[in-house]
Amino acid sequence: MVQVDRKPSLYDVLGLTPTAPPEAVRKAYKRILLETHPDKVPLDATDEEKVAAEQRFREVYQAFEILGDPAKRRVYDNGLNYLRGRTRMEEMQAKLAREREEWDRQCKARQEERLAAMQSRMRARQEAEATRREELRREYDDAERPLEDKRHALREELRRIQEREREILGRTQAKLQEKIATLQEVVKLKRAESIRSMRSARSVQSARRTLCAPSRRESTASILLKAHEMLRADELLRALRAANPELEARRQAALQRKSQRSSMCDTVSIVSKTFEVGV
Repeated sequence: MVQVDRKPSLYDVLGLTPTAPPEAVRKAYKRILLETHPDKVPLDATDEEKVAAEQRFREVYQAFEILGDPAKRRVYDNGLNYLRGRTRMEEMQAKLAREREEWDRQCKARQEERLAAMQSRMRARQEAEATRREELRREYDDAERPLEDKRHALREELRRIQEREREILGRTQAKLQEKIATLQEVVKLKRAESIRSMRSARSVQSARRTLCAPSRRESTASILLKAHEMLRADELLRALRAANPELEARRQAALQRKSQRSSMCDTVSIVSKTFEVGV
């Protein structure tokens, strides 16, 4: 805060106002001069009182010397007005400074209040969020527990199902291996039977050829024996065919394919010959 030191003016020394006429200035000077003259000081006065009286007398004389002269008074009034304006300016600046300080203090106080309110709101919001998170965590834990139990039950059920599937797959594979082994044995047996039947058929054919073209050295008994054996072979072949219809069907299919291949070969040979003739 700016402190303004205001000194008494010459008008204050004479007890006059700035608008006082010259006659009033002379009268006031004479009156105060008589009151403050050093000869009026008591004899028992102290040195300080004497010095103060002399100082007062000089001030009164200087005031009248300036205010009693119109030119000096005009100059003094101008300076006094300037000083008063400056004093008013300083007072105004001091007032503005005081008001600015008060405004700054109020702004700072309001800012601190707003900051405190904001911090309190933030703390309340954080506490509310923390409480909400804790509630959500508890709710999640409460909801997660039955889900975890369900997942555990589902995993156990899946494990049991997988074990049953493995057992079923193992039994199925074992049965399949048994069936494959059985089929392999059946195929082997049928192959052996077909080989035996083919051999018997070959022997019958060879016997027929032998009967159809007997040598001169063979006797009638041997011919009859061979014929009897051929008949037995035919009977055996018919029995085998009756016992194994699949083999007979296969033989018929093989004969049919053989005839088809032979017919195709004949057709190809005829076409090739026709092509050669055309060329």
